[in-house]
Parts: sequence; structure tokens; C-alpha cells
Amino acid sequence: MIVAVLLIIGVVVVGGIYLWTVIINPPPSVEVVEPTPTPVTVPEKEIVVAANAIPRGMLIRAEDNAITLQKWPLDSLPAEYYETLEEVDRKYARIDIPRGMPVLPNMIAQVEGM
Repeated sequence: MIVAVLLIIGVVVVGGIYLWTVIINPPPSVEVVEPTPTPVTVPEKEIVVAANAIPRGMLIRAEDNAITLQKWPLDSLPAEYYETLEEVDRKYARIDIPRGMPVLPNMIAQVEGM
């Protein structure tokens, strides 16, 4: 009989401890903060590209919006390129230059027909 009473008292004590620690006085919750992803930035440089398709033999004029400056990833830069519109302005296309393509030195000439 004493064992039964001690067993009941033990169950009540364990139940009381459980109620106190989990239900009545729970531990403080920990707030999980998700890290903000850092955007990957690729180093870029502005180079001259064809703003529109430029046909072979055309006089390239900046005021006609034939060329524009566009950011280009450094790791994809051509070996030779132009950095200012003035370097290409008033020169002639030696080949057809598609829209969006970098204008390279071997694509243009100082005089018509070269």
C-alpha cells in the first residue's frame, strides 16, 4: 500500500513538473532569422554596341542612334572594343553589324568602301 501511495505521489510530482515547465512556464522561444541573400554582382564596363542593325557600308552616326553604350561583363569583353561613341561616330561599317553586338575595330573603317 505504501508503494502504491509513493507511486501516485511520484506521478503527481512528475506531472506537476511537466505542467510547470512546458505548459505554464515554457522556455522562451528562439527567433530564427533567415539571412538575406547577397546578390551576386558581376563587374561590368560600358562599351559601344550597335543600337540597331547596321548594314555594311553605312555611315555610323551617334545622332542617328546607330550606336549606344551598354554595360558588358568584364569576363566576356572582346579582345578589342570601343569605350566612347566618339571613337566610332562618323566611321563606316565594313560588315553587317547585328543589333546588340559590340562594335569592334575590325568592323569599321575611316573611309567608305574599306
